[in-house]
Amino acid sequence: EAKEVLKAAQDLPPLVEKALQRIGGYGDGASVRLVNDMALLTDVALGAAALGGHEDAHPETHAFLTKYAHGQQGATALALTAVLRDYLAVENCFDSASSYQDAILELRDMHKEALEVVAGHMLSHAQVEEKGRMVLQVLDHIAATDTAVHYAHVLALMSELTGDKYTQVGQRCKELLFNMDQQQRQVEQTRRRRTESSTLKTAMNGLSLNRNMRPATSVSSMADSEGEFDLESDAGSFAGVDEVTELLDNSSEDLPKVDVEAIFNVKDKVAQAKALKEY
Repeated sequence: EAKEVLKAAQDLPPLVEKALQRIGGYGDGASVRLVNDMALLTDVALGAAALGGHEDAHPETHAFLTKYAHGQQGATALALTAVLRDYLAVENCFDSASSYQDAILELRDMHKEALEVVAGHMLSHAQVEEKGRMVLQVLDHIAATDTAVHYAHVLALMSELTGDKYTQVGQRCKELLFNMDQQQRQVEQTRRRRTESSTLKTAMNGLSLNRNMRPATSVSSMADSEGEFDLESDAGSFAGVDEVTELLDNSSEDLPKVDVEAIFNVKDKVAQAKALKEY
């Protein structure tokens, strides 16, 4: 494509011409294209920047650079989205109408000044079964490449087609959306588990650090006139009992049952040491 654009274009800015020459020289083959996709993004960005202000004078070059602005995967997504949207634009007119005749009448009212649009919709709808098979192949490709997230909006619209002619297409779209939702839920659950685990470890490490950094005389200095400990001043530097308890209860990791109250118990050193050891 780059070679064709370069051959057809005239008086291109030098930097744009060099970018197209580099893109055209990448070579053929899927592996070569994959390796050079980052180079493609770079050269397209450089070419687009150099073309700035001259888009109207070089529409084909501008269209090529826009098409590959997000690399080959982005260009594929744009092309397949256009196919699905064209299918939806035509078939939604017939699916939403109560009958074929009503669909034609509605189209005629919508396009009074462009009846060729009505004729185009009629001819396209006449091949609805062939188009359905093609769309199913596109949906299979989306499933195989695990890229449904790039087509979520159009898939959601296509899943709402209710006519008998669209049963397979609608069902396939629903399956893709469901699988995409499940994957996103799993990712979110994994992220939540990691966050909870990290928060819990930070809280407990802070507890251990504060305990270890306390001077040896701190225990006696905390005793009041009756020889009892001031629990508020002693526990003030720790994470709250309720906070740690909640973290332990909500954590999805398999943690042992820890006596949190005992961890914060500065009176009973034996119980405290046992609770810390269990944790």
